[in-house]
Amino acid sequence: MRRFAEKAASIDEQLAEARSRINWQRRTEAESDIVKWVATYCIGVLLDDAPSPKGEEVLREMCRATVDARPFLLLLPRGSGKTSFVECVVSYLIATGKRKFVTVISQNATSAQNILSDIFRIVQDAGTPFAEDYPDVTVAFEVANGSYRRRQTYNGVQTEISKTSSKLVLARLVETDGSMRREAPTSGSVIATRGITSGIRGLKHHSLRPDLVILDDIQDDEAAQSQEQVEKLISIINKSVLNVGGKGKVSTIMTATPICPEDVVDRLQNDRAWKTTKYPAIMRWPDDVTKDGNDEKGGGLWRRYFELYDEENATDSPHAGSLAFYVANRKAMDEGAEVFAPDRFLESDGHVSGLQALMDKFHQIGEAAFMSEYQMSPKALSTELMLTPRTVASRVDPVMVVNKTPAGFNFNCASIDLNTAYAATVTAVAFKPDGTSAVLFHAVYRMSIDQKLSPVAYNQAVFDALTRVVKDLKAKKVPMDALGVDCGGRNWDSVCEWTSSSARLLRVPSCAMAGRSSVYFNPLARNRLRNAVGRTLLCGDDRELARKGSGHRWLFFDADAFKERA
Repeated sequence: MRRFAEKAASIDEQLAEARSRINWQRRTEAESDIVKWVATYCIGVLLDDAPSPKGEEVLREMCRATVDARPFLLLLPRGSGKTSFVECVVSYLIATGKRKFVTVISQNATSAQNILSDIFRIVQDAGTPFAEDYPDVTVAFEVANGSYRRRQTYNGVQTEISKTSSKLVLARLVETDGSMRREAPTSGSVIATRGITSGIRGLKHHSLRPDLVILDDIQDDEAAQSQEQVEKLISIINKSVLNVGGKGKVSTIMTATPICPEDVVDRLQNDRAWKTTKYPAIMRWPDDVTKDGNDEKGGGLWRRYFELYDEENATDSPHAGSLAFYVANRKAMDEGAEVFAPDRFLESDGHVSGLQALMDKFHQIGEAAFMSEYQMSPKALSTELMLTPRTVASRVDPVMVVNKTPAGFNFNCASIDLNTAYAATVTAVAFKPDGTSAVLFHAVYRMSIDQKLSPVAYNQAVFDALTRVVKDLKAKKVPMDALGVDCGGRNWDSVCEWTSSSARLLRVPSCAMAGRSSVYFNPLARNRLRNAVGRTLLCGDDRELARKGSGHRWLFFDADAFKERA
């Protein structure tokens, strides 16, 4: 019984038999080029159809990038199959022994693990051309049949195969020839996965460290639109990803679709340390779209097509009429066009060409979304300005001196927009009696207060942070007759305590201000500012003129509106 168990746990006979059936000619021809390899082993497993000519270029570019000195950024449109290309390339490099430790990183751990699950399909499926030609990769898993903890040996050495949700380790295959010992090219090869914010530092398996890192769509919409998140991702790439290997060079390939200007992709493609290749979905627009649309001159066919399309939508009718129009005029409508994936369409969706499918998508989601998701050229819908006193002053009054109250201005007020997890944004403004204002100072003071602190410790941290900011303002001689601190929520009590002490400690009369978006704000009532009794709250609200005797005047300052108007 024991001998039977030992025999069943050994893969010597099974591997020897499988090696005798290898189609060496087919395998050698396929290994000479990634495109041939993918066509031989991946269609129907990792890809539904053979890649388009441009898709073949992508596969070759990715393989060439593994030996390039620079990290490689490949920009591909949404739905182009870039993740499938990643899976094919990783399978090719591991199966042929060109790479020993590949790490696949995505925007989260689940997405990366899904890539590993797809790659494992090609390893575990028996009876496929891959299983026949690469028994060194597949036989150990076929024999294990899902039981990877079982003691499995080859030539008396444990194969140490492993498959978890985040790591795949191929069999360790040690060959002996007299006193010589050598291992198969794929012996002990590793594919590991991580989310971009997961633990990337210190990745290793025994003595192996990553020699190839694949970054696949590492940012989502929320991260792309936050400059703080963008900086964080750039830092992770530069500090952790590019330094994850051992003493050898680590090849880095990143596939992505830009989401908005100044996102991670936009930053990297403008970084000369990275090599960038871009493939838009529509590589050349149809001539009919680029010329003046006029049916009598032979143009405007796409315009007429969408008019029919919209009429059908309005009446909940099938798109038979617009489809018939496209079929009848297809030659003229397609002329001059070139698309990345001409065969990427479904007839069941009412499409007969990849171009038609893309033009329908363009019409459906609009130019801004299409240029971002499919053309890799996101448009800036708004412009963010880094404002400085000098910049703003130059647009208001060319003779104004920074930090000096201009002639005719009789009141100086500063405001602090407090975000304890990020920064305190400070703006100082001078006012004329008629309400005309001029910006004297604008700055951002970085801060990061631990939100998990106890209430007492948190209030003290806020108190100290505001004190440091105002001391710096006084050191820079920023004119301040009064100061307002925009705050709310947890910050409210600590800011009120600070403002009650500011006149005594810093000789700056100040008050806390609540946001109108959080609680309805009535300028004629104390509302959430009830703790501000006894302090002067300044305001340009005309309705306050009738309440001069009350001693309460309110200040409204919208920093966002100020930035937009500037």
